[in-house]
Amino acid sequence: MNDSIHIRPLEKANLEEILEVYNQSFADYIIPVSLTPEHLNMKLNSESVDLKLSVGAFDGERLIGFIFYGIRDNKAYIGGTGVLPNYRGRKITYNMLHYSFEILKSNAIESILLEVITENKFAINAYQEAGFSITRKVNCYEGFPIIIANPLAKIEPLTDLELISGSTFWDIHPTWQNNLKSVQNIKEVCIMDGIYEKGELVAYKIMNKKLSRIYQFAVHKEYRNRYYASILFSNLKDQKVRITNVDENELSTNDFLRSLGLKCYIQQFEMKKTLI
Repeated sequence: MNDSIHIRPLEKANLEEILEVYNQSFADYIIPVSLTPEHLNMKLNSESVDLKLSVGAFDGERLIGFIFYGIRDNKAYIGGTGVLPNYRGRKITYNMLHYSFEILKSNAIESILLEVITENKFAINAYQEAGFSITRKVNCYEGFPIIIANPLAKIEPLTDLELISGSTFWDIHPTWQNNLKSVQNIKEVCIMDGIYEKGELVAYKIMNKKLSRIYQFAVHKEYRNRYYASILFSNLKDQKVRITNVDENELSTNDFLRSLGLKCYIQQFEMKKTLI
C-alpha cells in the first residue's frame, strides 16, 4: 500500500465526504447503489453504525475507502465496505479489515456479521481469507404483490413492538438489517400493521414507508394457514415493494413471496467471524 495511504477511525470524517465515497464505490457494483444524505443517515441509524469503531482509508486527508460497523452488545455488523475504483487492487480492504479487528477486540466485540452477494466471488474470497465463514444463504425479493385474498380480517396499527416475540412468530431469526432493533432505531419512518384475535397480535408487517422495504412480516405459529399473511399484503396493491434477506430455509415464506408474484433478484451469503 502506498505510503501516503493510512487507515484510521471514521469519526472525524464528515458525512458529505462519506456519502460521496460510498456512492462512487457502489456505482459499478453488481447492483448499483446511490444514496441520498437522508438515506445514508437512515442506514447508519437503522444498523447502529458507530463511526468511532468504523474505519476509513485516507490518501493524505482524502477519504478513499471505508468499512461501516454497526455495534450491538458484543457483536459487530459490516454495513458497507467500499473503495474508490482508482484505488482498488492495493489490498486496501484487507488492511482496513485487519486494522479494524484490533479495534473491535479492544472494545470487547466477540464476533462480526456481514452479507455479501453470492455472485461477488472476489469479496467472498477476501472475507474468507480474513477468517469469515458462510453461515447461511438469504434471498432478496422485489415486485408488485398480486393480492390473492380479500381482507377478511381487519388490519390495524401495530404500536407496540414488545408484542412481537421471536419464539411465538419466528422460525428463523432475522438478519441484522431486519431485526427489531433496526426497526426501533428508525421507527418514525416505518408503517407497522397488525391483525388481532381477541386482543392478541396474530400477524404483523413492518415496512419502511420511504423505501417501500418490508423488514418483517410474520404470523403467530398457532394461527397459520388462515390467510393472515395474504391479508397483511392486501393494502399494498399497485405498490412495488422489496424484501431482503429471507433465509432460504424458510421454505413456506419463500413460497409465499413467489406466490405473490415477487421475484428473487439477488441471493446473499451471511458470513461470520469470531474475534474472541
